[in-house]
Amino acid sequence: MIKAVLFDMDGTVFDSEKIYRKAWFAVFHKLGLDAYYEDSMRVITGRDHNEIGDYLRSLLGHDFDYEAICRYKTEVIFDLVEREGLVCKPGVPEVFDKLHEMGVLCALASATNAGRVEKFLTASGIKAYFDLIVPGGSVPHSKPAPDVFLFAAEKLGVTPCECLVAEDSENGVLAGYAAGMKVVFVKDLMDLTKEANACVWKAPPTLESLPELVRSLQNE
Repeated sequence: MIKAVLFDMDGTVFDSEKIYRKAWFAVFHKLGLDAYYEDSMRVITGRDHNEIGDYLRSLLGHDFDYEAICRYKTEVIFDLVEREGLVCKPGVPEVFDKLHEMGVLCALASATNAGRVEKFLTASGIKAYFDLIVPGGSVPHSKPAPDVFLFAAEKLGVTPCECLVAEDSENGVLAGYAAGMKVVFVKDLMDLTKEANACVWKAPPTLESLPELVRSLQNE
């Protein structure tokens, strides 16, 4: 029986990956790494602040000023959000109400840093819908390691097999599967590799069908 659904944030709850990709494009252009952009997005999507820093240093050397470029990226993101707005994915927030009516807990388990998670949830007005919020940096290893999902399950008082993960990224799918949870993949911008696709239980077009999928598992 499913007792909790663990949601990724960017690209799953919010239509924010387009904004992030624009910001990362600006970053890679500023660094003169335009040719690395597409391949790098698959590597860094779903990973936390420190791991992305390690990756960029592998390209640019250990003297690379990662914190300065992070400040630049944040400026670009907030400018884009101000100009373009922050849009929730189809089914949000209604899906949370439906899951709560079924007695299912809802948690946010993200690789995004705590400051941005707080800003996005507060600005969108959906923070109160989550029974637990686990931002990036809360666990030793980010996705594709299973740490964030296992940590969320422990905090909610449920077992991994009682959790369902909703994700849009390769790293998130691999993390949910490694945690021993059923994974629902809701595609945003990127397709999955064959390896990650094999880890997916269901792949609905939107989150709107999530309550029905959970109900199907509860009736097994």
